Amino acid sequence: MRNLSQFMSSGAYLDPAVNVTTMAGRLYTNRVYLAEVLKNEYGQTIMSFLTFCRIEHAKMLVCKAEHPPRVKELAVMSGYRSSTSFYRNFVKMEGCTPSEWIARYYASHTPCETNPSASCPARIA
Repeated sequence: MRNLSQFMSSGAYLDPAVNVTTMAGRLYTNRVYLAEVLKNEYGQTIMSFLTFCRIEHAKMLVCKAEHPPRVKELAVMSGYRSSTSFYRNFVKMEGCTPSEWIARYYASHTPCETNPSASCPARIA
């Protein structure tokens, strides 16, 4: 689905208003077809796909920052209206809090993958 790659590469997933319905609308398709494509191509639901892309974006922002960013700032820059939702999704995906992940990153200075195609599976095309 070419439109999906364009949608994701444009950073549209960072818009807090994007949800299942708006994403399908922006891709000129319906929710059922979009859900089927994401499940078949990426093995994810629409919301888990958006969550994955947003959390990966947040991690990339941490890796590129000179100083540890605040969790609230990361949440907003990653497409979340609520830092609580960001926090909950981050813990669910990464197994630690955003603050713990940031602290470990800055403590280890481990190189981070900043290749945009690695941040979101839809960018691999």
